Amino acid sequence: METKRTQLLFCAALLVVSTYAQISGPAYNTIPGNNVGIGGTWAGAKLYVVSNPPNNGNPTIGTWTEAGASQNIGNITGLAARAYSLGGTCGTGIAGDFDLFTQGNGSLSNGIGVRSTLPATAGIVNGTGISTQVLAGSNSATGIAMLVSAPALNKYGMKSKVNGSGLASRGAELWALGASTNYGAWCEVSATGTTGYGVYGIASGMTSFQAGVYGAALQTANATINQQNGTWNNNSSWAVYSNGPQFSTTHALWGTSDERLKNDIRPLKGALQAILGLEPKVYTYRRDLHPTFNLPPGEQMGLISQEVQKILPSLVMDTYYPNQYSKEGELIDSGFELKVMNYNGLIPLLVAAVKEHNGMLVEKDKELEILRERIEALENVVRIESSKENTSPSYQRAYLHQNAPNPFTATTLIRYELPSGTRNARIDLSDGKGQLIRSFDQLESKDGKLLLEAGSLNSGVYYYSLIADGEAVDTRMLMITR
Repeated sequence: METKRTQLLFCAALLVVSTYAQISGPAYNTIPGNNVGIGGTWAGAKLYVVSNPPNNGNPTIGTWTEAGASQNIGNITGLAARAYSLGGTCGTGIAGDFDLFTQGNGSLSNGIGVRSTLPATAGIVNGTGISTQVLAGSNSATGIAMLVSAPALNKYGMKSKVNGSGLASRGAELWALGASTNYGAWCEVSATGTTGYGVYGIASGMTSFQAGVYGAALQTANATINQQNGTWNNNSSWAVYSNGPQFSTTHALWGTSDERLKNDIRPLKGALQAILGLEPKVYTYRRDLHPTFNLPPGEQMGLISQEVQKILPSLVMDTYYPNQYSKEGELIDSGFELKVMNYNGLIPLLVAAVKEHNGMLVEKDKELEILRERIEALENVVRIESSKENTSPSYQRAYLHQNAPNPFTATTLIRYELPSGTRNARIDLSDGKGQLIRSFDQLESKDGKLLLEAGSLNSGVYYYSLIADGEAVDTRMLMITR
């Protein structure tokens, strides 16, 4: 049985495999063990069947190259085909092993388990170095499986390099098609080290454009545009999907805002009313509902999507969190629908609201200026009439002066005069509708002063009147501004 097995492997090698070995220094003209070889007159040039190689005892088709005690082997490339029983636990179509046996101080600079070279041959349209196809496997199927367990400082499960000119170079192009859930690349770091990167991207040296990580996503088949607010319905397509917090050293998120990409440009109106209709909230997330949905812990501040949608529907969109599966394909968290909000959309709204509010303040300032001019004109009239009365030799009556300053924000001074013999007098303060707010009694006779504080009074127009011995002497207007 062993002889037939060896003969079959030997014939397969003659039809399929062309191997070679490159060595530095002379090779010994020996074939170890009970082996059969064909080729040149020295062992390094023979294609042979190793019936009992020193690696693991499996029959191997390939070349045998051995270096002397004082020789260093440079680069050796080989191809081995192994056969196992049909009832075994593992089947390998092609296995590339490189076993190094040093004698004395011999060493190896590069060891390659499997190497594939497609020569630069004219007429080849699409060239592939290694192509795998897996058609079997009820639970799991793997095109290429790699395990690196060497005690090296730097380990690479896959290391790819693309050289030469052309339209585009791709270190790796990965496709996932046909399944209910597809992953172009599944990258996971679960080791017990100090630092881990699921995906680590670096771009440098480009002259026109470069991106460390680039993602693009087209809309899903069931996504439609809401004709009322222009947002997507049932959108579940994201160029970048982050299930957790993000960190950036620049605090900058750049977005498209070029005028050349826009049409139907018009001013944003009603922003202040919309902002005043929003109700900010303080809350905590229900993190226990979906363990894989990485919601932040602790107290949060923000808005409620359902409430915002009633006022600003264009800032809220319906989307879907998909089912979450383990690497083994087991469902670990069911998907669900949710409403998401575009917080960045509030920025232009806030800018427009500030501008609207500033315009209102400008109009108020104009109105106040008009009122100041009117007050000054009235004061001049009163001053002229008062001067006429004061010049009369028979002037023996109470008098109320205009407050100063007027308008005022904190305090103002009201001066008054009472003739001798006045039994009681007071000053009444009323609002713009004539409703009495407060009375100041026990006024001093002759030249008196009253310091009025605005306190909790609102901005607006007020009136104050001097009452002497039950008779209204005079009424004047004052204004409070904030």
